[in-house]
Amino acid sequence: NVGVARRHGVTVLEDSSKAGLDALLAIRNDTAKRRDLNRKSRRYFADILREFGPRAQLFFAELAGQRLASALVLRFGDRATYLYGGSLQARREVMAPYLLHHEIMNRMAAKGCAAYDFWGVAPPGQADHEWARISEFKRKFGGIELGLVPVLDHVYDRQAYERYIQSVG
Repeated sequence: NVGVARRHGVTVLEDSSKAGLDALLAIRNDTAKRRDLNRKSRRYFADILREFGPRAQLFFAELAGQRLASALVLRFGDRATYLYGGSLQARREVMAPYLLHHEIMNRMAAKGCAAYDFWGVAPPGQADHEWARISEFKRKFGGIELGLVPVLDHVYDRQAYERYIQSVG
């Protein structure tokens, strides 16, 4: 699929500007709506970019100037983690998401990263899981699946927590 994307002329670029953030949100929101996934606010993503600085990068796969797929990647130590992204329904046949992640992996390796973390997959055999389709895509890249302790929020101040939930929603 990487070769298919290259033959079609898909290219990968980094754009962590405000325009890049807008493009990420447009693609991410399209994907979230289509797949019935939770959406995060623009502020949520802007905060990530601000707080992580150059360790947070936005990447896009595009064809003839149209951005077809996006990825927000964080680098920490020798690990790059794909946090959020998505792809449009348009031009699915050009396999843009495959080239996008292939190129990100290569660029992160060139910066000293030893691992590319796709950050979560649905448990095997759960076709009705909300992440089932994206997990199928992620698994095509191979790699090792690690079962880690899930993220848990311990709420000390209910009102402050509710404000936080509203701000990232």
